[in-house]
Amino acid sequence: GGFSAAMALGAIPPTEIVFAARIEPDLSAGKLSKDSPLPPDSFMKAEWQHKPFRNVTILYYTDAHKIRFTHTPDGIRHGKVEFVGVLYTGDGQIVNSIEQTAQLAISADRYSEILVSGLHVSAKIAVPVKGNFFLRLGIHDQNSDEIGALEIPMDQVKLEAPGASSPAP
Repeated sequence: GGFSAAMALGAIPPTEIVFAARIEPDLSAGKLSKDSPLPPDSFMKAEWQHKPFRNVTILYYTDAHKIRFTHTPDGIRHGKVEFVGVLYTGDGQIVNSIEQTAQLAISADRYSEILVSGLHVSAKIAVPVKGNFFLRLGIHDQNSDEIGALEIPMDQVKLEAPGASSPAP
């Protein structure tokens, strides 16, 4: 249920938390040697670990109005938001995933700023060079248990030289 169900390939994307994402693939591909360990925080499945891959940066842009913060007497707002990316094959098999939890402690001044600019978080995930993949992105506000998700067909992500991509939303 809940967030796990929202992260399933093809699931109807929940919209309790509105966010945008920008995908920035590295132009060059890499490959791990047979005796190299996986990079930290990589959950690449074994059958994909030693095939050529491209690192992809995920830039999340979240509307901070939708994040529930608790207040403490010192004026600090606290929140806990989980950012997840799951890479699937076209037939729904998980290839790789990334999870990052932001423990937020925000002053009143900074809170006013992020209400205007939004909450920005970045993460990296390795995507095999060959294959048909879908990247499911999700955000889970752990204080309110509200979620948002979206799905990106990786064949729609274009490789561009640095500075050639369009500006962030």
